Amino acid sequence: MNRVTAVVVLCGLICTPVLLGQVDPALDARLEKRSHSYNGTERPYRLFVPDNYSPSVQYPLLLFLHGARWAGTDNITQLDNELAVYWVADSLQNRTPSFVVWPQIPAGVSWEKVSGQVSEFPDNPELALVNDLLDSLVREFSIDTHRLYICGKSIGGSGVYGMLARYPKFAAAVPVAGMYVYKKPADLLLTPLWILHAKFDNVISIEQSRHVAGRLEALGRQVVLTHCDYHTDMCGQMSDADVLQQIQGGARFVFSEFDTSGHQIEPRVVKTFGLGRWVFAQKKNDTKVRLNPVPETYKLSLPWPNPFNHATRIQYFLPVRDCISLDVYDILGKHVATLSQGEQAAGNHSVTWQDRGAASGMYFFCLQTGSGLQQWRKASLVK
Repeated sequence: MNRVTAVVVLCGLICTPVLLGQVDPALDARLEKRSHSYNGTERPYRLFVPDNYSPSVQYPLLLFLHGARWAGTDNITQLDNELAVYWVADSLQNRTPSFVVWPQIPAGVSWEKVSGQVSEFPDNPELALVNDLLDSLVREFSIDTHRLYICGKSIGGSGVYGMLARYPKFAAAVPVAGMYVYKKPADLLLTPLWILHAKFDNVISIEQSRHVAGRLEALGRQVVLTHCDYHTDMCGQMSDADVLQQIQGGARFVFSEFDTSGHQIEPRVVKTFGLGRWVFAQKKNDTKVRLNPVPETYKLSLPWPNPFNHATRIQYFLPVRDCISLDVYDILGKHVATLSQGEQAAGNHSVTWQDRGAASGMYFFCLQTGSGLQQWRKASLVK
């Protein structure tokens, strides 16, 4: 069966959740059933090989770690999830043919045993097996080791952080509603992250994901907020055009905090514009990350939310210590407010503008540096 036929059913999986255990036979038949053993432990897994695979081409690979709800030994239940099968949809595979692998752990077993900041990691046979599985696939197929990706939900999201901490080989990671783990916050800089979580998750607190976003910002990194701003509790949704601009601009860290409740947010995740495109745009480059702890160039980010009703937040980044001024102007060029001024350290900065009686309309934000460099962004105030 070719992928075109399989994905006709796959679209139904993405658009309409099915009952647990009901994976369409067409999809089931399309994916290879395998198992992998390492140090006395054996686990089943499924493998998607791109159509028209050629050993002369190097392909990306994405590893998906399922949540507790999809644990078992049948080597099929881990597929019964919109997010799991999202990665083999035609919209992604036609743009970037890639391998996808779905290992499965038994009920009662977790991908990661620890959480938070830890000084040493205990042995973890599950993640060690997964790491060895990836190495074996790299030996078997033509896989680009600079384009290995990982995604996981719930305990799988925790497993994503665990893999990044133990085996930092990934070009990008998508932890969904997971608990963080690392040795030191600076380790988070090594891998681009798109974090997704429900604001009112009743299983794993949103504070887990907010913590990671906060640490990244404290280390001088911009975190693109696509839905809710956790600093102000303002919520909206970044336009597709703005998301695309961030992707094309090389955004390394993205946080989608959904203004919703519950733990099962897979339907929201797979509808998040740009997620797959962002993932496959990343390429592993440890050297650049380690040698540049602050932004390389001046950058004024897009105000968020935009449009806004009462307040909007804007971030800017300085590669060196500099004297700057951040000002707001109306559409006629009249100066409205100075948001920040004076000598500031290199790194990440942010400020919130409250309209304070300003009229509805378009406003322009200007960052000016001591050398005379100017950058402009705009936002609409709608009352």
